[in-house]
Amino acid sequence: MNENKPFSKTTPCIPFPHGAVSPERFGDRAWQPPWPLATPIACRRRARATSHNKSKSLSTTLDSSPSPLFLCLIHVCRIILSALLSLASGLKRLLNHKQRRTVHAAPATDNTIRAQPRGRPSPSSCCWSMFRTKRSCLVKRLAKVSTHEAQREVEAVLKRLDTAALEALALAVETRGAEASPCVVLSLGCLGNSKRGSLTPPHVLFCRLWRWGELRAESELRALPDCRAPRGALEVCANPFHWSRLHKPDSPPPPYRRLEASDPVSPDTIVSSCLSGSSETPSTWCKVAYWELSDRVGRLLPVNQPTMNVFYELPHADGLCLQTLANSHATDKSSIIQTRTKIGQGITVFREDQEVWIYNRSEYPVFVNSPTLDPPNTENLTVHKIQPGFSIKIFDYERSRYNQQVRDTSMLRNGPFDPNAVRVSFVKGFGSEKYSRRFVTSCPCWLELMFLVNR
Repeated sequence: MNENKPFSKTTPCIPFPHGAVSPERFGDRAWQPPWPLATPIACRRRARATSHNKSKSLSTTLDSSPSPLFLCLIHVCRIILSALLSLASGLKRLLNHKQRRTVHAAPATDNTIRAQPRGRPSPSSCCWSMFRTKRSCLVKRLAKVSTHEAQREVEAVLKRLDTAALEALALAVETRGAEASPCVVLSLGCLGNSKRGSLTPPHVLFCRLWRWGELRAESELRALPDCRAPRGALEVCANPFHWSRLHKPDSPPPPYRRLEASDPVSPDTIVSSCLSGSSETPSTWCKVAYWELSDRVGRLLPVNQPTMNVFYELPHADGLCLQTLANSHATDKSSIIQTRTKIGQGITVFREDQEVWIYNRSEYPVFVNSPTLDPPNTENLTVHKIQPGFSIKIFDYERSRYNQQVRDTSMLRNGPFDPNAVRVSFVKGFGSEKYSRRFVTSCPCWLELMFLVNR
């Protein structure tokens, strides 16, 4: 029998049968079993060979060095695990110190973001290290100052704002007020003292930074009707596009006295007092007409709300869209076409108590004349040039009543005169010797605001 013949794993080891069958029964042939036989010696040799081969293959596997890709994957897994642990730790710390957060978003109906001063988190804070990337990018976008002495103060107050407040400021600054942005309420003492020892209000600093570099005092600013922040002595809205700069006429009209009960009044004055003396805005307090040269475009638009926007191109705004009116009035005059494209965001007309204001939102000046901006019985009304971002009081109900009381109807005027009408010309000036247009009817695009006082 051949002991060196290989066997399969399923081959059993069966000893040679002694005397089970007589060899003579098969003649000269030797007896052969139906499967190969294995002796105990062959089984032991095969077991030793198998064990040696397994140990050799294992040692070969252990001796081979891991590939660089495998090591890189292990390193990346370690980094990801460390970042997840840091994130979990930072979130836990943020939840534990939630009551110490000083900047939070107000309810959706308030449309304000209120902030209070606090110290900057420690650089070793896991939460600060995980979330500082977006905040630092917003601060860098907002703190683009060329040569400004208060740059450090601006960066200091920006770092105290929440991400929501920084995003609101970025929206207002980058769109130049075209998109509606919420109020950002800050404490007046959040900046600290400047180099001269004076305290700079945050809204003055932000307006000086992003709008008017020559702004000097807080008295030069006026809040716009879009600003919903509460008027208080300790807090103020720091959104620079919620403020306008006051236009001061070169020669203000002379002072006037209020009507007394004993003063003789006309029936028109009585009607005027009934309409304008109430604290509530009437249902229709003004009508607006749009003109191109001497042609009126569209119909009269009644104004029922305290605020009205007049614009040519303004996203997400309600009011009088001049582009819609212009599409129905085709013209080939280049002066009208060029002026239309420069109107842009246009103007905002808003009423507050006994006064009507106008705010120039466009990038070009507008020109205004009003009977209440000049002394009574003035033959030629003064035309005021309103720069972008400025506002002016264009109508005063009290002064209008006074002008009607002392009005001299015998004085001749150039053309028809309406004591309650205000005319606004876009881009092009008129009236004075500086301009070639003597009357407003020579201006390419202009508005006529007729206030319902004596009607």
